[in-house]
Amino acid sequence: MLLEAQGLELAYGEVPACRDVSFNVGEGEIVTLIGANGAGKTTTLRAVAGAMRPRKGRIVFRGKDVTRMPAHERARAGVDLDAAKMRADLAIGCDVSSESDTRQAVEGAVQAFGALHVLVNAAATRDPTASV
Repeated sequence: MLLEAQGLELAYGEVPACRDVSFNVGEGEIVTLIGANGAGKTTTLRAVAGAMRPRKGRIVFRGKDVTRMPAHERARAGVDLDAAKMRADLAIGCDVSSESDTRQAVEGAVQAFGALHVLVNAAATRDPTASV
């Protein structure tokens, strides 16, 4: 497995941002996070890149736990916040506010990029207790 996030809990100070975020990315896979504004997509990428430290959970890159590794060391190992950002010319923009909108966004992403492993944010259902 190239990258694993296991049970991440992320917060800004005392304000919770994401709970129980887990996903796996295999070698050669393309993965995207889809969700409503403020659902925690960027926060999750910041944690993976080391720009913020999770309260709970683990981040494993190529079999090595990098959860407590500083961002500059992760970048040297191959995990870089800039690399985690999607290029603007590849972005698919849409307002994901319902299950139907989420399905349309996923179908659009699959059409644009071919085979795609998609992580759909439960927050798209507008459930305030849902996690990424």
